[in-house]
This record gives sequence, C-alpha cells and structure tokens, in this order.
Amino acid sequence: MRDLYLSLSFYEIMKFNFIIDLDSTNGKLWFSSDFHLGHNNVLKHCCRPYKTAQENIDDVKDKLKKVLPNDYLILLGDNIWTGQVSRINSFFRGINTRNIIVFYGNHDREKNYKDILTDGTILAAERLGHIRVRKEGKEQEIALCHYPLLTWNGKARNAWMIHGHCHGNIDKFNNEQPDLRVDVGWDSELALYDLVEYSDLQKFFQEKTKRFSCKSLII
Repeated sequence: MRDLYLSLSFYEIMKFNFIIDLDSTNGKLWFSSDFHLGHNNVLKHCCRPYKTAQENIDDVKDKLKKVLPNDYLILLGDNIWTGQVSRINSFFRGINTRNIIVFYGNHDREKNYKDILTDGTILAAERLGHIRVRKEGKEQEIALCHYPLLTWNGKARNAWMIHGHCHGNIDKFNNEQPDLRVDVGWDSELALYDLVEYSDLQKFFQEKTKRFSCKSLII
C-alpha cells in the first residue's frame, strides 16, 4: 500500500501529494487534529470532559484503536504538547496503522518527527497538502492544512478544505459559509472528542451543499 504512485500518471503525481484509493485497499480514512496530549491547560481552555491530562491521553488512545492496519490516518497537527521526541515516537508507534500522514501544527517541530519518518512509522509529514480520495468509484479532492484557508486549490471544483487549529471556535463561521471547509480537531463540533471518518465528511458536505442550494433557490 505504500507504493501509492505506481499506477498513477505523471500529471497526478505532480498535482497531488497522495492518491488514496480506498476501493483497492478496502480500508477506511480517518482524520483528527489537536489532541494536545500532555497539555493540562487545554482541558480548561477548551472545556474538555476530562479531569486530568492523563484521561485525555487515555481517551485519544482508546479512540485510535478503531484505526486498523489497512486504514489511513491523517492528523492535522498539535498532537503531543511536550514536543519530546521519545513521547512522539511512542505515541505514533502505538497506532495500528503505518499509513499515517501528519501535517505540522504551530506547536510541532519538524526535527522531532525525523525518527518516525526514517523508520517508516508514518508515511509523510507536510505543512500543506492536496490529495485525491477514491471510494466507490467516486473521487474527491481535499486540501489539508493545520490552519483554515480562505481559498485553496480546487475550491471551485468542490474540493474540500480540512483543517484543525481552531478547537471548534470557527465552527459557526464555517457553517454559515457555503465554502466546503471544516475543522476536524478534537474539540470541533463535527469531531466532538472522536476521530472523523471519510464517510462522515461525505455526509457533512452533502448536507451542507444541499442546505445552501435550497437557500439560493429561495432567494
């Protein structure tokens, strides 16, 4: 599954960071962001339902158990608060899949991910990405970044923009705009302290597109 480019055209290779073909892998695609593991203050800042930072860690690890070896996991930054290499290595090596793509957050340091990149624990670590997902014969372009983007490649072609960083604080703004942009962070309305699966995003954006289409007809 790591030979993602073997059957792709040169055009696709140049345009997309990754092509994730869920039909051929028979796996799922999961998204999350902003675990802030080991960060005591995030519990009160974001009103998380945990009494201690360890409860936060335990819940995240428990939710990650649903990710199977054949699945893909995209994490959009700020995973480990302390930034210690040993903690980062231990966390990622404890995840069932090695098909992990990381996008650096504002609290992440690229140098701390060198070990798990070198030994193949994760597929890649990026700042900004544009991927294509294939599922049930349909294709979807997705722009990925820790931060929300106002505009992105493929936006006019209904490409999604998936981000973290905001801890749900711009959910209202995102929901009031027709743009296909959403926060998948741990504290967001869509995630609500869980991972977000690709089919959840499909349903979310289908409903949003329908809602704004109806508004335009009324106006």
